[in-house]
Amino acid sequence: MSEKDSVTLERIKTWLIVLLMVIGILGYGIIVYVTIGDKGPPDWNYGAVSDVPGESPFSTEPMK
Repeated sequence: MSEKDSVTLERIKTWLIVLLMVIGILGYGIIVYVTIGDKGPPDWNYGAVSDVPGESPFSTEPMK
């Protein structure tokens, strides 16, 4: 086996390792996406609550 053949074999091994790592990461992402999924926006809505204490329905003193 010549030196050129061994360098080519090492390059092939290196690219194979890199490709296997990429495939593993993509596979993990697909598995997580399929099992957890994208549920979209939540179905609850509390609306807008004013931050000014006098206007908020949760203020400490009732308005008279």
